Amino acid sequence: MKTDQALRPALLLIFLATLFRLYLAATQGMFQDECYYWTWSRRLDLSYVDQGPGIAYFIRWGCLIFGDTPLGVRFSSVLLAAGTGWLVYLTARRWFDAKTALWTLIFLNAAPLLFAGGFLATYDIPQVFFWAAALYALTRALLDNNYKYWYAVGVLTGLGILCKVTMLAIAPGVLLLLAWHPPYRKFLKTPHPYLAFGIALLAFVPMAIWNQSHDGLQLKHAQGLGSHVRGTLLGRVFGDFLGGQALALGPLLWIGELVALGRAWKLRRESEGMVFSLALTLPFLLICLITAMRNKLEANWPAPMHLAALMPLAAWLAPNPPAPIMGRVNPSSAEGRGKREEGRKRSASREMALRWLCVGVSVAMTLFGLFPGMLAPLGVRIDKKTGGKLNESYGWPEIMETVQLARDRAGDHFVAGTNYKVNAALAFHLKDRPDVKGLYLGTRRDQFFVWTDPKALVGKNAVLCFETGKSEESLALVRNYFESVEPFALRNVVRPGFEGVVKSWEIYIGRGFRGYDPSAHASGY
Repeated sequence: MKTDQALRPALLLIFLATLFRLYLAATQGMFQDECYYWTWSRRLDLSYVDQGPGIAYFIRWGCLIFGDTPLGVRFSSVLLAAGTGWLVYLTARRWFDAKTALWTLIFLNAAPLLFAGGFLATYDIPQVFFWAAALYALTRALLDNNYKYWYAVGVLTGLGILCKVTMLAIAPGVLLLLAWHPPYRKFLKTPHPYLAFGIALLAFVPMAIWNQSHDGLQLKHAQGLGSHVRGTLLGRVFGDFLGGQALALGPLLWIGELVALGRAWKLRRESEGMVFSLALTLPFLLICLITAMRNKLEANWPAPMHLAALMPLAAWLAPNPPAPIMGRVNPSSAEGRGKREEGRKRSASREMALRWLCVGVSVAMTLFGLFPGMLAPLGVRIDKKTGGKLNESYGWPEIMETVQLARDRAGDHFVAGTNYKVNAALAFHLKDRPDVKGLYLGTRRDQFFVWTDPKALVGKNAVLCFETGKSEESLALVRNYFESVEPFALRNVVRPGFEGVVKSWEIYIGRGFRGYDPSAHASGY
């Protein structure tokens, strides 16, 4: 396919995907992590307990345009997702060809994690964008032999680190590419890659300043992430990683990606594009595999890895040259030419079927994740366990209506929960957007730990909210620090197409807060 023939469908796909994401951004309920990052955007800082400050600034920019609404919170993510698609297309076109670039873009938009994640306000979206931008700048530095792009790689990597520190994982991929491919070893003898790496490391300066003034909370958080499955037997959670990526990409895309990487290894001496894809995939994949042998690895963590890893799959499923005709038939004869053409058509047909099968399965999974009630008219009902994450963004108006009734009865009060998910949902969804407080009673420290001064709350009443099933230990401790704690309501939410209760909150009114040591019962880091 010629470049101009691939460019138009690529731009059309990006445009349509962006329109759909804008619709989803405005109409889909908010996930609790999104609410959490929105609370960061209300208090812009050099860093935060969980990550660097990048996502907070992107959210604040969108909210300045559309207000503190779901669309405002997510607007930057939608634009960044469009930019990611365009940069991946440009990169794949340089290393392979226009058809491969187009199919890489199609796979990228079919994968549930990479498409649905493209409208959510999480720090993965800007990190993936800066990863894609760094790949393109690296491509220009190598193929155009232009040293200026090395400094673009450094700046883009640094910006990605400010969004999520795992952006640094791009560095071993770049080093592997330079050391592995002989024509690129010359760059190791220049100062440009090393200066670019130094520029990227400057991103840690604001985080270091923040940590110094906040008792190293972010460092403790990072250390704790590596030990939150203590005692796990070797390999016990390894299957979770494989299954998580199958859900993130779609099982056929994930299997196809792994097979295509194996094929790329065989073709590494024939194609610079295969070398590029392998070098920018294998180090991150190895890190994930090693981590998954002992610790739980969230499905979204390896997301940047797939940008380069999908390129060999797209190249593999692009039309191949006609297969050689075996046997006694003379390939120059009419019969030989006919069989050769017939073989080419069969091969192209198989490849087309495989491409659309991979895409179809992934798109179906994406649509089911976005609209889980679509199966209800068919009589299919989803149990609570299967629909857990699917229902996180559902039912907030009902929950908050009950919370507000408790607030009306509580008198002089503050609103509090014992984990960031509950606190963030309260902060975003209550109409007056209150300054929600965090009580650390059997739960880990988070950003609300920094923002809450228990001494300033002594003597006040509180509206206390818990997710049902996660409250026993915290509620027992809560009673030690209030003069009285009375249950107000148990609010259950049901949803068409799902069995039973999909969301349940327990709401209490605590009277006469006595104060407490916030570090006495905090769990973990």
